[in-house]
Amino acid sequence: MRKFSWILFLLVAVPSFSFAQQGDTNGPVVITKVEANLVPTPNYTVSAATSTPVTPSPKWLQVNFDFTARNEKPFIDTLQFRVYVEVAEPSGPDDQEGSPALLVGETTFINVPNERDLHGSFFIHPYTIRRFGGENAFSNFKAKRNIRVEALIDGQQISFHDEHDDDANWVSSLRKISGMVLPRDQSPWALVNIDRYPPVKTRSASQ
Repeated sequence: MRKFSWILFLLVAVPSFSFAQQGDTNGPVVITKVEANLVPTPNYTVSAATSTPVTPSPKWLQVNFDFTARNEKPFIDTLQFRVYVEVAEPSGPDDQEGSPALLVGETTFINVPNERDLHGSFFIHPYTIRRFGGENAFSNFKAKRNIRVEALIDGQQISFHDEHDDDANWVSSLRKISGMVLPRDQSPWALVNIDRYPPVKTRSASQ
């Protein structure tokens, strides 16, 4: 009887841990949508009409995400987002279906208000797209590969959203390649519709 009581005590005393789940609507941040599209480079110039044919520009991959913030305070001081874009890592110049890997990018917002319909985005450069299979390989993530966007506060994941509703652990099994996904403020879209997005945390000289 005493042994049973100790087991019962341990079961009650062991703390429980909660983990972010896709579709969880109870946290301070909820990512409601993730989508990816190939888009041309924005053109900031105004040119006169000409008969010279315009060469189509190579495409970037644009990853857009929508989220809602519901914090205890009116604003979230610092809110980090991380994106994982699944690609096929070619083993040779003609190999477009090599081993899967993840391109990883991050951005940090500040002064995020408690509002619905907040937005963020990431971008992948055309040269990077060419390296990992070309535009055909990036043309339809809904059918081919997955994308995850996760939200973090103080380094702890509080929310995530996958473009496909797959196994929640799919990210952990793939090799991660950093530095190839650009946050919006490092892309040609940095000043496009700037009021639509929360402000980005500035980088110190050491960064």
